[in-house]
Amino acid sequence: MEELPDPYIVQTYSQEQKAYIIPLDHEGARKIDFELGFESEEGDDDEPLAVSIFNPVFVLKGWGNKNAEVKMNGKILEPGKDLRIGCENHPGGTDLIIWIRVQSTQAATFSIEPAEN
Repeated sequence: MEELPDPYIVQTYSQEQKAYIIPLDHEGARKIDFELGFESEEGDDDEPLAVSIFNPVFVLKGWGNKNAEVKMNGKILEPGKDLRIGCENHPGGTDLIIWIRVQSTQAATFSIEPAEN
């Protein structure tokens, strides 16, 4: 993952949860844009590495109880069978959990922001 803005700190992938964990350095929902996929290094003459995206899960720590709007490659995804959004409450706050049904061999851009409603 690349291009996390300042309020988001280093993300990790949890094999145990099979999810990308994105901690915040504050409490509350803010917009996040990132790319998921693997590319060759700039100036590298090798072919880009293979990309495999399979039903990713994102956990945004400390998001709060606010709903979210999710975009993939600039297209708004509607909650339903291909997008699940939920919150997990725990003593340290409330995390936003997003699951997207998608299978791709190409990098994808994602945007997650607080929903208006």
